[in-house]
Amino acid sequence: MGYGWSIYAHAPLAVPLVLMFLGGLMLPGAVMGRQTLLVDSYPLAPSGVTAAQNIVRCFVGAGATAVVQPMLTGIGDGWTFTILGFLVVLTLPPVWVQKRWGPGWREKRALREEKEKLESRKATTGGEVGVEQ
Repeated sequence: MGYGWSIYAHAPLAVPLVLMFLGGLMLPGAVMGRQTLLVDSYPLAPSGVTAAQNIVRCFVGAGATAVVQPMLTGIGDGWTFTILGFLVVLTLPPVWVQKRWGPGWREKRALREEKEKLESRKATTGGEVGVEQ
């Protein structure tokens, strides 16, 4: 948001450059944090989680690229980046939900998968499951 308003206000070049630097410095950490949280939530399918996150990120990036120039032309730099900033803020609650309840969901999923694996072994062995040695 600050970047857009600094461009709108024709601030000295150092201001938007510093704001771009700070944004670029923080963005990889946010992406990696979300990636780690998702992989930890689905430990049996880390490549699927990574692929899903990457494809969603690519679609969002393509959509933003298609929309941002008409927005800049229509409403200006400051309001465009303000709207984009609020859209980013709207993506935070799902992360908080995942952080708060995700470990419990992961534990329930692990127990369910272990139970299904045990039932599958019972079905293939005729109902008897011995201790593996």
